[in-house]
Amino acid sequence: MKYIITEEQQNRLLEIILNYLNSNLVPKGGWKDKKYYQKEMEQNYEMFMFFDLEDEDEDYGWGEESHMWYSLCDNPNLDSPIREDYCPLITIDSTKYDSLDGYFGPRWQETFKRWFTKHTGLPVKHVESQNW
Repeated sequence: MKYIITEEQQNRLLEIILNYLNSNLVPKGGWKDKKYYQKEMEQNYEMFMFFDLEDEDEDYGWGEESHMWYSLCDNPNLDSPIREDYCPLITIDSTKYDSLDGYFGPRWQETFKRWFTKHTGLPVKHVESQNW
């Protein structure tokens, strides 16, 4: 069954999604300057953005802290390249991803891509849950 929503309802939904993203997916310590993210990607081809770190200098180990992972297609740190139609790719902690899907269905993903790019200057082609 399809539902038709008004422009006002669409704008309200967009506002709710953006509020949720700003409350739940901003990296610990807030957003950095866009130049920081550009430089990081030029040097590393991937980036980890943690949500709940108590001490950013401490090594927490793989998968122990809630985070987003952003990667380019030609990331030399990976065993095999990411499919061209999937990158640049961002993965989101599965708990946060599942919450977004539960609250908003698939509508949140395009809004998330624009929101992420606005804050980092980095494009996103595909968003997926961290299932590792």
